[in-house]
Amino acid sequence: MSRFNVTEAAASRFREMIASDKHGREVIVLYWDRPKANLVRGPNGEVQWVRQTEGRWLVDLGKVENLKDQKTEIVGELQFFVVERLPVQKDRIDGCTIDYTAEGFRVE
Repeated sequence: MSRFNVTEAAASRFREMIASDKHGREVIVLYWDRPKANLVRGPNGEVQWVRQTEGRWLVDLGKVENLKDQKTEIVGELQFFVVERLPVQKDRIDGCTIDYTAEGFRVE
């Protein structure tokens, strides 16, 4: 049993990415991009935090030989490497579903 699910639309897009990759990368790498905020000063010098981005999962490709000492996971016929950061991130991929739409990949 895998930690996460992949829809057929996402699996199809992953296969396309792997097939067209010029570097022969065949492992799907998933990593969490933390929320970002910028500190600015208000008109009276007060601190204001301006949210730039919400957190989100990002997708890249990697090579098996570069990840040989890392634990990868097979979902369907696709091989995944999930970058785990310490301390353990609040938004984990466990139990989520990866989908692909016209707007790109979505993790829910």
